[in-house]
Amino acid sequence: MHSCQLIAVDIDGTLLDNEHRITARTKATLQEAAGRGVVLTLSTGRMFISAQAIAAELGIEGPLIAYNGAMIRHAVTGEDYFHRPIGLAAARWIIDRLLVSDLHFHVYINEQLFVRQLNELTRQYGRKTGILPLLILETALPLREEPTKLLIMGEADRLREFAEQVKAELGAAVNLSTSHPQYLEIVHGDVSKGRALERIAAFHGIPRENVLAIGDNYNDLEMIRYAGLGIAMGNAPDGVKQEADYVAPGNDADGVADAIERFVLNAGN
Repeated sequence: MHSCQLIAVDIDGTLLDNEHRITARTKATLQEAAGRGVVLTLSTGRMFISAQAIAAELGIEGPLIAYNGAMIRHAVTGEDYFHRPIGLAAARWIIDRLLVSDLHFHVYINEQLFVRQLNELTRQYGRKTGILPLLILETALPLREEPTKLLIMGEADRLREFAEQVKAELGAAVNLSTSHPQYLEIVHGDVSKGRALERIAAFHGIPRENVLAIGDNYNDLEMIRYAGLGIAMGNAPDGVKQEADYVAPGNDADGVADAIERFVLNAGN
C-alpha cells in the first residue's frame, strides 16, 4: 500500500473503547490523518443518526456507511448517496417467524427503531447508541415499508438456528452477519460494508489499494477484504484476524490509533 487516501473505521469494538468512548489518542490520530488530506469515514451497523453524532465529534464531513452498508448518507447535509432496504416480502417472512419466536428483535424503518418490547436488551442498546425513544413494533405492523435493517438478539446457538432457517428460505435475497455473538444482523442481499466502501472510494476517485479499513467482527470482513490494507482489532474473533493484513491492539488499547500511526502517519519513516 503506497499511500493511504481513505480510512474506514467501524464504531463498536473498534473506534470506541469498552466504555463506549473515543480516547484522546485515537481522536488526535484520526484528526492528524485528516489534516494530511486523508478522507475519513465511519462504517457501522448502527443507524445513521447514531453514526452522525460520532462523526461530528471527530469532525468528519463526508458520506458515512450505516446499517452495515445499506445506507450511505452525508454526515453534514444528510444527502443520500445510497439506500437499499430489505425487500418487503423477505422482511415480512422474517418478522412473521420472529413474532412467534422467543427472540427479541429491532426493525429499522426511515431512521426510526421499532422494538417488540422495552426490555433490558433494548435499554442496553439505547444506552450504547444514544438511540431513544424507541417505538413499539405494533405501530409498524403489518409492515408496509421496507426496513433498512433487522437486528435479532439472543443466545448464539439460537441465532445460528434462526439464521439457517432464513438462509434456507430466502437465500441471496438477504445478507446475514454478526457484529456481536448475541446479534444477528440482516440487510438486503446486495448490501455489505465492503460494497459500501467500494462506493465511497469511487465517489472520491480513490483506488482500492489506497484504502485502509479497520474492524472487529464478521460484519467487517467484506470491508477488510476490499481494502488495500485490511486491519482487524486485537479483540476480533480469530476468523476475522486470519483474513486481515495486520492485527492491531484491542479497542481498549488504542488499536485504531496504533494502526493509523503505523501505516499512515509514520509510513515510510
